Amino acid sequence: MQEHGEYLSFFVAVCDEAEYPYRPDHGLAILISTTPGPPNFFSDTGSNPRPLQKNLLIHGASLDTVAAIAISHGHYDHTGGLSAFRTVGRAPRLSTPTPESAANATWSSAKARDISAFPKNFAH
Repeated sequence: MQEHGEYLSFFVAVCDEAEYPYRPDHGLAILISTTPGPPNFFSDTGSNPRPLQKNLLIHGASLDTVAAIAISHGHYDHTGGLSAFRTVGRAPRLSTPTPESAANATWSSAKARDISAFPKNFAH
């Protein structure tokens, strides 16, 4: 019998294009899963919590198993899905860009959101 050990799998939970039954939405969210089993991680969260939650449900994944989220930069299309995590029992750890990299980012005009406005129980 051959043992396969641990490995990672990647699921693009949110992007501009998606095949049915998944819902497309502007932005990017990638679920990184470990095998065997949780914990899971996110790289960014897309622009909106609804398509993120719907696509995860279709995929058979749960926000409850997410241990950490890494945000690549502060644009709304990478941070907008963070509010989906307000509904889970415990908040995952949150890793954000350094203040220097955030200050040098090109922020989207009216849609930029300050990630410091998210729940205080997110660990920075």
